[in-house]
Amino acid sequence: MRHHLIQNRCPTDPQQVSVVESGTSLRARFAALFFVPQGQYRTVYLHCHLSLCSPGPVFHPDSGHQQEAGPEVLRVRDGS
Repeated sequence: MRHHLIQNRCPTDPQQVSVVESGTSLRARFAALFFVPQGQYRTVYLHCHLSLCSPGPVFHPDSGHQQEAGPEVLRVRDGS
């Protein structure tokens, strides 16, 4: 089963998900309320797909190249 918490930068269900901080600082946070029926699931995985934006051109010392500012995609998989 897959359930999206945030889509297009907005909570899918404002009663279950709230975006606490987004774009107001260097951090982005959200809070979510989960209900898992007892005995149906042993493990719940939370998958995140994040887009990060650089404030200006980024210099990569390893390659010597400079990259223009823009979104960078970071995929994180965390389970508990």
